[in-house]
Amino acid sequence: MACIAEVLEFCREGGSALITIEGPPGMGKTRLLRESLTVGKSLGLCLELTTLNEQLASRFSRDQQVPPVDGRPLVKAVDNAHHMSDEEVNALVSKNGGDRHGVPTAWILARRTRVGAPPLDNFISSPVARNERILLGPLTESAALETATDALGALPTPELAQVLFRAGGHPRRLHELVEGMCEENSIAVSGHRAVLIQDRIPHSLTLRVRRSLLGYSDKFRQVVRVAATLGQEVYFGRVAAMMQMSPLELLPVLDELVSAGALVHHGDKLVFSDELLWRLVADWVPPTVREALQQQAAAQNSTAWRPAGLPDDDGDELQSGGSGSSEEGPEAILEGFGEKENTIIQLVCKGQTNQQVARRLRLSPHTVNYYLRKIFRAFGVNSRVELIRAVQQRTGPAAETPESNR
Repeated sequence: MACIAEVLEFCREGGSALITIEGPPGMGKTRLLRESLTVGKSLGLCLELTTLNEQLASRFSRDQQVPPVDGRPLVKAVDNAHHMSDEEVNALVSKNGGDRHGVPTAWILARRTRVGAPPLDNFISSPVARNERILLGPLTESAALETATDALGALPTPELAQVLFRAGGHPRRLHELVEGMCEENSIAVSGHRAVLIQDRIPHSLTLRVRRSLLGYSDKFRQVVRVAATLGQEVYFGRVAAMMQMSPLELLPVLDELVSAGALVHHGDKLVFSDELLWRLVADWVPPTVREALQQQAAAQNSTAWRPAGLPDDDGDELQSGGSGSSEEGPEAILEGFGEKENTIIQLVCKGQTNQQVARRLRLSPHTVNYYLRKIFRAFGVNSRVELIRAVQQRTGPAAETPESNR
């Protein structure tokens, strides 16, 4: 907002400018555009708004727009500018942006990030022009917690905060998660604390995400559901083999998934943007279909898609259907723990890392770490080695301490 205010002040003093606001869907581009117009109005600038999505037009008050007045600087805002090609934007801004009958003009374009789309630089040829590009990304955990606190009117407990962090800081999904959980009585506010009653994805959020995915191509929906079935981390070659497509054929769909914010590059890995979205997409696949897809993936277990460094038991994880079950049922180990905790204890005793456990149970490593901390507290231990020894004392010598944990 400080950057935008500075650019609009520059326009008021006679300069022309272009501001592009970019980000995946739901990151707050429209909201930021509205706030920009409010700043422009406070500076005495004339305002014009065009939205290329009529469904969003009602979000803007007609009173917020200030008709052009001769000689007064003008702010021209375009929402959903991703519906225009770069050539169309170039022609529009170059024609009207530099100097419209001597009137300084600031353009503000909000658009979705597109893979391979260049910044809209040099679109204003005036020597007094400024170009600013604002990229919107997810909220930090502290900002997400502050946002949830503001929405709930109370500070979430650590247990509730862990559930809300599954939204990965995505502003719209976080808001809809909080709102839906409140509507379904999954959150209770007691005094100044918001408490988790039940850990369940709201039905309203499930429907909203599915409706959103229906707006994309058939190939997009097919690929994203296959990828979600195989885990939160996406192996491009594996998905291509499942789809019976060459990597080159799949590349345009991958670009679409990244542009839509469904997948993100995390270092050298491709992953779902957040755990919540991954769960929502994976749950959209019927259990019988999901099992069949996982069996197909297990049958295709080959070096054609296996990335370097993948643990040897990854194929076995696929064969298990990703359910996290083992030959010995969780209830056979320890009483007083839930099925998920018992499964994590089993896998830790077998020497699996948090990353391996996460893949097996279709959880994020962050969530696995959260469960492990609870298990440590329950056993009164501080490390995996101590946990394994404590389990051995309760169950006998069957659970041997793996060398990797020594």
